[in-house]
Amino acid sequence: DVEVDEKRKFGEVVKASRSTFPGLGVIAISTVAGTVEDSATELVRKRPSALPPIVGRVDLPIMLSLIGSEDMTLVELGTQGVRCLAQKPAYLQCEEFLAEHAPYIKVRYVGESVEGVREALSKKPSRNGKQHPYVAIGPHHVAEALGGKIIGPEQINPAGSVTSFYALQRDPREHII
Repeated sequence: DVEVDEKRKFGEVVKASRSTFPGLGVIAISTVAGTVEDSATELVRKRPSALPPIVGRVDLPIMLSLIGSEDMTLVELGTQGVRCLAQKPAYLQCEEFLAEHAPYIKVRYVGESVEGVREALSKKPSRNGKQHPYVAIGPHHVAEALGGKIIGPEQINPAGSVTSFYALQRDPREHII
């Protein structure tokens, strides 16, 4: 039984992991594109006594997809004006696919992938010239959960891509995990 207390920034996860509730945090630390910079920054900039203990690491295959609020073809995605919201490590994993299929896409980095998907889905796309369509790069399973649609293939990052996560816990003697 897990109750999720969603945090929007890695620093908030580190801080919450030290408190009485929830007492456990999970942060991404690396991808095939390299270290997750925001996560590494939070771990390095805190003094060691301010960090909760790292009690576990798990490496998970993560399929990243392009997610939007309406059906769109790869041809439409490749036109000028489409905006993409993405966490920088997620974008770097998908950069080769996007260069081939959506060379004109305009990318804006967000702090967290699900946050980018939510923002992209909240935009009301219009092709009448007033507002360009928005998409986001995020884990494929988030599309259905948030009411979005997968655009193009289900996986746009390289096959076998793995994201590594650390579990942070306020007291390593507790058996939360």
